[in-house]
Amino acid sequence: MRTLSCISLLSLSLLAADASAAATKPPTDGSNDFTLAMYGKLAKQDGNVFFSGTSLREALGIAYLGAQGDTAREMAGTLHFDADTSASVQAAKTELADWETARGSAQLDIANRLWLDKSFKPRKAFASAARLGYGAPTDPIDFMGAPDASRTTINEWVAGKTHDHIKDLLPPKSVDKDTRVVITNAIWFKGDWASAFAKDATRDEPFAVPGATSRPTVATMHQTGTFGFSHVSGVKTLEMKYEKSDLVMDVLLPDDPNGLSNLEDDLSSTKFATFMRLQPHDVQVSLPKIKLSWGAKMNDPLKDLGMRTAFIDGLGDFSGIAPPEETGGKLYVSAVFQKAFVAIDEKGTEATAATGIVMGRESVTSVPVPPEVFKADHPYLFVIRDVRHGRILFMGRVQDPRG
Repeated sequence: MRTLSCISLLSLSLLAADASAAATKPPTDGSNDFTLAMYGKLAKQDGNVFFSGTSLREALGIAYLGAQGDTAREMAGTLHFDADTSASVQAAKTELADWETARGSAQLDIANRLWLDKSFKPRKAFASAARLGYGAPTDPIDFMGAPDASRTTINEWVAGKTHDHIKDLLPPKSVDKDTRVVITNAIWFKGDWASAFAKDATRDEPFAVPGATSRPTVATMHQTGTFGFSHVSGVKTLEMKYEKSDLVMDVLLPDDPNGLSNLEDDLSSTKFATFMRLQPHDVQVSLPKIKLSWGAKMNDPLKDLGMRTAFIDGLGDFSGIAPPEETGGKLYVSAVFQKAFVAIDEKGTEATAATGIVMGRESVTSVPVPPEVFKADHPYLFVIRDVRHGRILFMGRVQDPRG
């Protein structure tokens, strides 16, 4: 069995909600729109990328329930939430139920939690909406009196939910006496391939790492079988199922060994949907074993996508969580972190991701044909998604399988 887990964490000083001017979108489309847009920002950096837009969106979705004014409008636009927060709560509840349906016999656990400074109580409407939509209980903690001990407690929760793959999500000094709220989301998935790779078929083969003077060899798995497959616009897409589950991994491989950046530049939701028009086909698969760690501060990508006011001291408006007089000043987002890990081998997939948002107060049947060849010996993109509802759970790219 292999593991996939993800954590989202949100620390706030203040949160509130009035999203009267945001556009309404179906939850599935909105989720993927955000993930693909965020990937477009993260892909501008060099090297491997692996993250969970779903994890970010879960944690920020709880914060959105307490956002008001420009803060709420920008969050709704960036995250593709419904302008009506009651509809957003219902959409979140539906999405959690959809993930439960999609997991089948695989393991998929999603947990949310609100960590609140013990000096105040949140508005009842906010706490109720967070529990109803996201199943998030509240937990009092002493940010004001013992910020570092509080950070340790939260990091331990994250480590537990990610089976000790993500440790120290919140770095030293990221939580201080002005922190008032931390929102955590954890996602954990474990499943085997429906069609496993034979270990004795794995052998070292060259991989075209960008910028490398020679092609390093990496452990590469092999099998021939029937998979979902498409070849559109110079990109081959291979879909590998997890056993008795609606969760799958899709690998998008450009024909051009140097073509990944072109694929990324043009990866809209519409274009992504064309790659997912798959048909069963016999395919000779060559896929590297990978073990990657990734992490980044997410403030700038979120600002670039339009969520700006939430990060501004004195302008961020999250008064829907609690009034400023309760929290000692207006709350704003001071930092958003995400760490992730993924390993793919002959048996399946193991992955974890953790997101931290710290907020402080103010200051079909096919005709027999020869097998297609899917040889992932150069950079590629991959997603783990729910084929029943279409939502992307994790997304990343591999430029160097060695990590």
